[in-house]
This record gives sequence, C-alpha cells and structure tokens, in this order.
Amino acid sequence: MNTSRPLTPRNTRPGKPARPSQAVRAAYAKRLQTRLDEMRASLLWWLAAEYKRQQEKIIAYDALPWWRKALRVIALDASPANAMLTALRVRMRQWTRHFGDAASDDAKWFASSTLGQASAGVAAGIKGATGISVRFKTSRAMQNTMSSIVAENASLIKSLPQRLGVDLEGLIMRSVRSGRDLGQLTEDIGSRFDVARNRAAFIAEDQNNKATEALTRQRYQELGITRVTWVHVSRSIQARETHKAMDGRPFLLSEGLYDPAVGRKIRPGELPRCRCQYAPLLPAFAQSQSDLAKYEEAANA
Repeated sequence: MNTSRPLTPRNTRPGKPARPSQAVRAAYAKRLQTRLDEMRASLLWWLAAEYKRQQEKIIAYDALPWWRKALRVIALDASPANAMLTALRVRMRQWTRHFGDAASDDAKWFASSTLGQASAGVAAGIKGATGISVRFKTSRAMQNTMSSIVAENASLIKSLPQRLGVDLEGLIMRSVRSGRDLGQLTEDIGSRFDVARNRAAFIAEDQNNKATEALTRQRYQELGITRVTWVHVSRSIQARETHKAMDGRPFLLSEGLYDPAVGRKIRPGELPRCRCQYAPLLPAFAQSQSDLAKYEEAANA
C-alpha cells in the first residue's frame, strides 16, 4: 500500500529539477578508464617479457603427461606459472597502491564538481520559478554529505584493481596449463580490462546520479523546501514501470516515494541505473512583495 503524502498544496508549483551533469559523468569515467588503460599497458608489457623468458618451460610443461601435472612433479617454485604469477603480483601491488593514492584526489574532485553542478542547478531552478537569487553556504550537514560521497567513491576506485587481480591470476594459470601462446593470453587479459572499463563507466554514471540527488536534497533542505514531485527520466527500453507510474507524484523529500517493486520508499537515482529526478514544490508568490522578501531572506540566511 502506498503511504506517501502529502497531496500537492494549492499554493505551490513545481520548479525545474537539478539534473546530473553529463559533463561531470563523462570526465569522471574518463579519469577511471584512463588509469585502467595505463594499468593494462604496464601489465601486458611486463607479462610479455616474463612470458618470453618462461616460454621454453611452458612448452616443456605442456608436454608432460596429465598425471605428472596433476601430481605437480615439477616443483612449484620452479614452475613457469609461479614465475608468471610472481611477476603479475609485483605489478598488481604497484598498481593497487597507485589507485589507492589517486582515489582520494579523484573522489574529492568528483564530489566538488558534483556539488558545484547541483548547487548551480538548484539556484537556477529557484530563480526560474520564483525570481529569487539564492546564495549557498557550507553547512555542517553539507560537509557530512560531501565526506560520505568522497569515502564511497574512494572505496569504489580502489576496488577496480582488486577485482582484476583474481581474474588475471586465473587467466595466467589456465594459459600456462593449456600451453596457450602469448597472443591468446593478451587477448584474454584485454577482455577482462574491457569489463573493468565498463564497470568504471557504470560507477561514474551511478555515482553521478546518487551524488547529485544527495547534494540537491541537502540544498533544498537548507532552503526549507520539504516537498518535491517525482520526474521520470528514461533513455532505456528497460525503464522501471513503477517509476513511470511515479511520474508527477508529490512526496516528502525526507521520506521518498514508495516503490512497490522493491517494497520500500526510495528517492530518484537511488537504484542502479535510475535516471529519475525530482522537482521542488515552491511557493506561488502571488500575494505581495513582502512575502517574496521574507522567503528570499530565509533562502539566503
């Protein structure tokens, strides 16, 4: 059952939503993907060099009977697979540190860029609907929101090489066991990095939507705006039917709107790949200039 409230008050009208910046999304994705591309080039160079050094051993290992391979007659420390894994792990540790060192700066850049875009979007929407120009200050609540965005994105950035490490070790072990050539190994590694690049693009899009919603909500709350309406946005044939039905429905910003598909209240952009937004319900200034002045004073406090 839908328990959302309230109905749209008669003395309010919706303003324009603050939309996620596609420029920030694209720039964020490019940052992450560029680091992955640099990592791929480095790993492939070192693995190719190690593969050539181990090639004779790999060929000899491949010629062994299966039962000798299964019993590991060749000492593990002397096996070509172990030498390849050692080379990989050395480079992976280096790149994991590199991603870790860059994660904080990248996350801070993303949060700051998103805050600027969200604040500008909120200010433009307010001015377009009411004629009021608002100025924002950095509140403690906004600092907390920014800190949470930075922490979440730093963690996601660090996870990119961590996820790759296990996959790449498996590829090398299978390549050595089956006697595959370097070309096939390079192709397989490239495919894993393509998956990682797609994940980086997803992180950029998903976090752009989530961060914009969180920062916009904080700005609205600072202005005393408590009610908004759901704005369905979709560029996909996989749009959620429940979100289509939510379009235009008002809800309390502090609560969200009930989504029967997930059985709880949510906000636009909260679910993966959700591009929905919300429009603020603003006072309709038709009474007097004194009412306008009072609201402007509160907005700029």
